[in-house]
Amino acid sequence: MEDIEIKVGIEVILSYKRLSYSPWYALAEFVDNSTQAYFNNQAAIEEQLRKDGERLTVDINYNRTNNTITISDNSIGMSGEELRNALMIGVPPDYDKGRSKYGLGLKTAACWFGNFWTIETKKLGESSAYKVTVDVNKIAKERVFKLPTDIIDSSPEKHYTKICIQDLNRQYHGKTINKIKEFLSSLYRFDFDNINLLLRWQGEDISWKGFEGRFYITQDGKPYKKPLSFTIGENKVVTGWVGVLAKGSRKDAGFSIIQNNRIIRGWPSAYKPSSIFGDDGTNDLVNQRLVGELFMDGFAVSHTKDNILWVDDEEEELELKLGELCADAKALAGYIRVSSFNVVDDNSDAIRYEALSLFESELKSSEIRDKLFNEIIPDDRAITASFQNLIETTQRNDEPVIEVSIGEDEDVIFIKVFFRNVSEFEPYVLIESSIENNTLLVIINLLHPYWQELKNLDSYLTFIRHCVYDGISEWKASKKLGRLNHDTVKYIKDILLRLPFEITNNKFRE
Repeated sequence: MEDIEIKVGIEVILSYKRLSYSPWYALAEFVDNSTQAYFNNQAAIEEQLRKDGERLTVDINYNRTNNTITISDNSIGMSGEELRNALMIGVPPDYDKGRSKYGLGLKTAACWFGNFWTIETKKLGESSAYKVTVDVNKIAKERVFKLPTDIIDSSPEKHYTKICIQDLNRQYHGKTINKIKEFLSSLYRFDFDNINLLLRWQGEDISWKGFEGRFYITQDGKPYKKPLSFTIGENKVVTGWVGVLAKGSRKDAGFSIIQNNRIIRGWPSAYKPSSIFGDDGTNDLVNQRLVGELFMDGFAVSHTKDNILWVDDEEEELELKLGELCADAKALAGYIRVSSFNVVDDNSDAIRYEALSLFESELKSSEIRDKLFNEIIPDDRAITASFQNLIETTQRNDEPVIEVSIGEDEDVIFIKVFFRNVSEFEPYVLIESSIENNTLLVIINLLHPYWQELKNLDSYLTFIRHCVYDGISEWKASKKLGRLNHDTVKYIKDILLRLPFEITNNKFRE
């Protein structure tokens, strides 16, 4: 039997529309080409841009009515031979580093977007521009191997590339368009500063806000942002940093993976290894505040350039080392309580006033009038007897979820916290303390409507803290005065509510 010859049919071009692109990564292929052409010819193009009074610019315009996308730049452009090579399927450029090293992006992205496209380009210093037309369906149906090409006389000082894609396979609307702008702002965050890139969507400048000014401020007045450096395998170096935001969101948290100063994966859909961030869907404080960047230039990436292609146990090793190096940051992110002077949030006043407005509506509701003036309140003895019965039942049948002692000898308190899950009509919390035995019982009703409204770790922690500190404050006031004095109870609780911030600063003080 003769050796089998492998041939790739021209019809493969039809399959490009089924690639697993997202629109922002598909558009990034064109921006990659523009910026890589700039890097390959930096001295020449910078000199010309200074003469032109321009910055390196990439414009993206989407016309839903005409069903077109146009991407144009003022980078150095392509010669006829360079354009020919760029349109050859699967032929990489003559360099193996950079953002356009696979020889696929331009063709795959353009065909993914639409079925008919043109590319016009003019290289700085040459006297001809070239325009090539690509009709995807015609190429596949008629097996066209030659693309119609126009040669246009032009001035040597001109330099540009313009790609117009028609007959789009998909239409884009508000939410997707917002995500396109968000992702592009993140993907090229370094180019905005390093090469003064001007990237525009529909004429609107895209920029990167970043995380500066949002980090948690430590006791020494410095933002919590620590450098990282480690090796995967024998020689793959990972560098970067990890930080803790004073206030964040699930969208903010996670690591951005970077290669050639271009984000491979990052905000607003960052890399979150489960060993650090837990299972997907978790929304605790770590998943809102822990953030970082990982520079991974030695690693292979997918042909769509949206993820790392892990080899063997690389990802497991990275997770292990990253987890060890980020242990303190993770602990801090999950522990800190945000103080008013530690948050840089332009919307903080608006949020506070919105909260006040909502609560004011609650105070003005007919429901609260009914509760205050129409609800029948049993006498003290009936309430005490009912509550005492619930306390005794809980002690007999349930195990405490927290059982701790604070202090020693005579200066001691024994605390037991119970979760009760029996009836929504029981009190939100029951507290029983004894100054003779220095004991405190706190029983929290998990079926109470207020508990059911809690949404995340932060709200659960706050509610439990208030319940327990109410009990401790009452016990301490009774022990000190032999009776309950409301002002003394509030004074003691004020001291206790300052504890989380004090503990955090002592724990992470450098």
